[in-house]
Amino acid sequence: MTMRGFIKLTDGNRQKKKSMLITGIIVLLSIGPSASRAILDGDDDCGGCQNGASCVRDLHEPYVFCNCLLPFKGSLCETRTCQDGRECLNGSECIFDGYHHKCDCSTTTDKKKYYAGLKCEHESTELCAFSESVSKLDYCTNGGICKLRVDGTNSA
Repeated sequence: MTMRGFIKLTDGNRQKKKSMLITGIIVLLSIGPSASRAILDGDDDCGGCQNGASCVRDLHEPYVFCNCLLPFKGSLCETRTCQDGRECLNGSECIFDGYHHKCDCSTTTDKKKYYAGLKCEHESTELCAFSESVSKLDYCTNGGICKLRVDGTNSA
């Protein structure tokens, strides 16, 4: 079971309460000098925390979780959130176009794949070419077929 949430270790004799999401249940934790938490170094048991997050293990419970840095969330801190609460997937960045927050699908972390959709949730299935110039943003998703492919051939 993976616990996810935001947690900060305290120093000195001060105690802070933080909320943490554990499989859909909100729990208040009292974190102070007696807290038994360890930040794991190197290969973590969290399954690969992303975006600068650290893997944290509770020494008295069999739980590990990623300690996400803002604006990231998710069990691996893989989802970026916009100020309006929109989630941007696959490492895409949230941008403000002057009117709305939106996800910029050209900024995903996997540079070998391209994504589309409001949250950049749809992976490309084929790269397309329109006119003489080839744009990395011209592609099909959901098994679609391009009329003119990047290699110059027409689809059947």
